[in-house]
Amino acid sequence: MKDQHNVRLWVWLVFVAALCNASITQAERIADISNTKHNFSALGPNTLPSGQTRDVSATSEAQICVFCHTPHAANTAQTPLWNRALSTATYQTYSSSSLDAKGPGVPLDQPNGVSKLCLSCHDGTMAIGAVNVLNGKFTDRNPATEDISMRGTSAGGRMAPGEGVTTGFTRYLGTDLRNDHPISVRFDANLAINDGEMRFPQSESHIVVRGGSTRPQTNDIQLEADPGTTTGGLV
Repeated sequence: MKDQHNVRLWVWLVFVAALCNASITQAERIADISNTKHNFSALGPNTLPSGQTRDVSATSEAQICVFCHTPHAANTAQTPLWNRALSTATYQTYSSSSLDAKGPGVPLDQPNGVSKLCLSCHDGTMAIGAVNVLNGKFTDRNPATEDISMRGTSAGGRMAPGEGVTTGFTRYLGTDLRNDHPISVRFDANLAINDGEMRFPQSESHIVVRGGSTRPQTNDIQLEADPGTTTGGLV
């Protein structure tokens, strides 16, 4: 009886361990911005688990998602349910003597797609607290003025420089992107041919275009849909 009890106990412990492991694995897949600097709510932690400080936040707004997303009346120009206007700035874009995307020394095209979502805060031309919908109602939808009062921002409620625009560790990118990593790069068959060493994205199963018929897996390289090509997408 004692041996049988031990076997049952061992099986139970293995079962519990498996459940815990599954829970941990599942938890790792859940995106949670509440403990990141992208939590602009007034109720977020001042010190993040990483040890960094959350310098920019609302003075009283407790919602987390409203700064970027809305379930109704979203900006239809971009997904996912975007609650901000898109910047209309003209950028100085990246170029390099070794860049095959446009040719050596030729600047990249203007940022587009999801890159515009990031730039709507990080190029410093629009107020971080400017949203299209707040508490179920339209705001004035003026990207230059705050709808949500913020602290830690620069003049006009815009992105503060952080560690400095020339440090390489800044959250304020500005409109001069020549010293930043290239964005909105088209990766398709033409680029693979020009480079000579890159793989053709349309023939690699682990390179997928978001929004396509193939659901991305954890280890997939995900490209953004680009109407300008049928053999790849945007990085």
